[in-house]
Amino acid sequence: MLIMRSLSHVQASLNTPDGFLLSELERSVSGFMIAGSETSATTLTVATYFLLRNQSCLKKLIKEIRTTFQKDPEITINSVNNLAYQLAVIEEVLRLWPAGAGIGQRMNPSNGQGTIICGKYVPPGTFVAVSQYAAFHSPLNFRDPNDFVPERWLGDPRYAGDNAAVC
Repeated sequence: MLIMRSLSHVQASLNTPDGFLLSELERSVSGFMIAGSETSATTLTVATYFLLRNQSCLKKLIKEIRTTFQKDPEITINSVNNLAYQLAVIEEVLRLWPAGAGIGQRMNPSNGQGTIICGKYVPPGTFVAVSQYAAFHSPLNFRDPNDFVPERWLGDPRYAGDNAAVC
């Protein structure tokens, strides 16, 4: 319902100086819909899968939740953001199984000169992209890249060499 109300507002100012052009709206709407639904469902499904396959992680998460909250009203959008292990689980799920289905492309600026990316010349106007899945599973960026290890996000010294900036 919220998406529909937001789109109604956009539609009301369509093709006005302060609004979207129809072509801009058409390019954006599918992204809005995917970002608001599919990604959340996928992330929750994958989190459930990894937690059930890694019982020690599930037990740590359950312990964190049950020792932090005594009554249901204490569980709020703000309070759950203080659960360090839960946040590490989410980071690890997103690393192992990025929710976005596509590869975000960028165009090399068409300034007539091109640029150097990773030591290679890229002509102006060329589309470039990096697969999240490949980057997040590369041993160049992560130790034990295919393992579910939320502790890597909590300062575990075994993972001090991980390139978290790639995420």
